[in-house]
Amino acid sequence: MDGAKLYLQQAGDVKIQEHFYNGWRHDHYVTNVFMFTPDGIIRLMVINLPGDTHDSTAAHDGFFYNKLEDFSKKYGG
Repeated sequence: MDGAKLYLQQAGDVKIQEHFYNGWRHDHYVTNVFMFTPDGIIRLMVINLPGDTHDSTAAHDGFFYNKLEDFSKKYGG
C-alpha cells in the first residue's frame, strides 16, 4: 500500500483551496492511495481526495482495511 500526494494548482475559491492545502508539505495537493499485488497490479485505489486527507484516513474511507481483513480471514495470514 502506498500513498501519493500529487501537486495541484491552487483553486480560486478560498473555501475549496483550504481542503487541498497540506500543512505538512506547505502546498496544495490531492491525496491518492494505491494497493499493489506482489506482481505490481493495482488491486485497490482511492484517488483525488483533498490534500488535507491523511493516507490512513483515505485507506479507511476506501475500505482497504476491511478488504484486507476479509482476505486474511479467507486465506489466512
